[in-house]
Amino acid sequence: MDSEELIKRCRAIKLSDEEEGRVTFRRKMKAQGEKIVAGYLIGKVIYTRGVSIEGLKAVMQRVWKTSREVKIESLGENIFMFKFESEMDKRSILVGGPWHFDRALIVLKEPAGIGDVKKQDFSHASFWVQIHDVPIMCMHKEMANELGAVIGKVEEIETDAAGECFGEFFRLRISVDITKPLKKIIELEQEGDDEDDIPMRVMYQRLPGFCFCCGRIGHQYRECTHYKSQSKDNMAYGPWLKATSIAERLKQNRRRDRWESEASKGHTSSLMPMKDPRRHSTENERCRVGEMGNAEEENRIHQDAGMDSSEGEMGEIQKGSQKQLMQGLAGRNELEDSCTGNKNLAVNDTVHWDETMEAKSNAERENF
Repeated sequence: MDSEELIKRCRAIKLSDEEEGRVTFRRKMKAQGEKIVAGYLIGKVIYTRGVSIEGLKAVMQRVWKTSREVKIESLGENIFMFKFESEMDKRSILVGGPWHFDRALIVLKEPAGIGDVKKQDFSHASFWVQIHDVPIMCMHKEMANELGAVIGKVEEIETDAAGECFGEFFRLRISVDITKPLKKIIELEQEGDDEDDIPMRVMYQRLPGFCFCCGRIGHQYRECTHYKSQSKDNMAYGPWLKATSIAERLKQNRRRDRWESEASKGHTSSLMPMKDPRRHSTENERCRVGEMGNAEEENRIHQDAGMDSSEGEMGEIQKGSQKQLMQGLAGRNELEDSCTGNKNLAVNDTVHWDETMEAKSNAERENF
């Protein structure tokens, strides 16, 4: 039993000793109530199924990103009350719509009258609407207002800095009656001429899920009484009614620019010559030696470089002639000298170190 039926039954019951309960809503109480209502919005999720308040809280808190917390309470029948601690947050949410929950439209509005939930009207929602294929002679604000009035109540007309409406399309904020089919075409009739009417396409930004059969918001085509198992291609409406907003276009452009930049970087890196791993290893070791300031460690690195050179020479001897070997060694020495310093100093240090160690070993054997 719903609340209206319960109230009717209670009023119908009359007892002789029963007194009717009645409270007068005085002006002082009304002034206080108006202050309370000023911080609230009331909204309805246009959905054929029930909406979980916990799910709604989680989604809207994440999407709205208000400066202060918004309290949400259920009033039944997919109607919710939103309490804002900041007037600025409330304004930004109210004009920043339409908002969706699970692809269902949320109709938000300020409570009307005393705030009786049953008397609130959720039949209209504001959308940014695009009107395409407008003739050049019609690109002015007066014509934009006339065309927008065919769709609904015009609330705002977007213009450039000079107050003009030149561009790819008209963009207007319009309060649309969601109980009626969405307008998809506006025909422009030319008075006094035999010319054909000019059709102008209508598209809606941030349009929620709607019926492709009847063009109404609030249900899907499979739930529509007009659905006769026909394919989507044969329906009167389709996803082409959804327009891309300016924010979405900017996001797509940024994504495309980032992709092109990464692709360009990848192409450039693929063309860069590969570094000699032994040269890179030697450079790293020399940097560590410089930080340590250890002469003995430096001699060991030079000795390792000499061993690498010897291994390279043996490979060259096996592959080619002595002349090719000498040319290869000369080119390699020049390359290594540019990165690791003077190779001759490294070889001399290595030879001197070998002679010193050999003399020390001989002396030890004689003493023994």
